[in-house]
Amino acid sequence: MVKLFYEHLISFEELAGELNEHELEEAEREKLMDSVYEIIEHRVFDVILTHLPQEFHQAFLEKVAKAPYDATILDFIKEKTRVDIEREINKAAKKSTALILKDIRSSRKQ
Repeated sequence: MVKLFYEHLISFEELAGELNEHELEEAEREKLMDSVYEIIEHRVFDVILTHLPQEFHQAFLEKVAKAPYDATILDFIKEKTRVDIEREINKAAKKSTALILKDIRSSRKQ
């Protein structure tokens, strides 16, 4: 899996740990973690596109398509937005993580 430009802002350890507490086959656990990454990625892109002025959307998407791991993408976003985008990404990721953890924990109780 390619490390994306924003991943250093997000912690997946708690989610991975929670999934490890379930009796899952490795393939099943990997599939669930892939889903988690996808959910978080959608949320991160929503935050970015919400705060990034529309005239920069195309350039941002092209940069991500070309090199999704490139740390300068975050610099580009920070330059073009008026909010602390790292904080906004982290906040959105924490909220999404909390909801996912709640779902995982409630599934164990059933």
